[in-house]
Amino acid sequence: RQMCIRDRHVAEKLFDNPTGNKLDLSDEFKDVTILFADIAGFTKYSSSVQPEQVVNMLSNLFTEFDKMTVKLNVYKVYTIGDCYVVVGFLDASKRNPGEEASNVVQIGLSMIAVSYTHLTLPTIYSVQISVGAVSFKKK
Repeated sequence: RQMCIRDRHVAEKLFDNPTGNKLDLSDEFKDVTILFADIAGFTKYSSSVQPEQVVNMLSNLFTEFDKMTVKLNVYKVYTIGDCYVVVGFLDASKRNPGEEASNVVQIGLSMIAVSYTHLTLPTIYSVQISVGAVSFKKK
């Protein structure tokens, strides 16, 4: 199964630019739900183990998160370090803000559940996942 690296409307902007002119890829939406997930204790953990252990842990955890985005139809905006950010929709032309908010909450709960198996580290490391979601409605 292949995963998208960009949402559909951004891909369309890229493909509809045969001249290669600079594109504005920013968007503004009336209603949106965003989730931020962060690994609490990550800095202490990463400074006390080998770099490959850190990379393997993040890779395994974020691969599971990526699978969830496909299953729940949410879009991974980016990862930066130990932070993982999603928005509640894949296709800007097919929006349902209520369903999007529900999907974001569901992925948050699923992230917490999967982190119990993927963040099982020796007890000297206190590593947990923190998840927060917020919905905005622009007037």
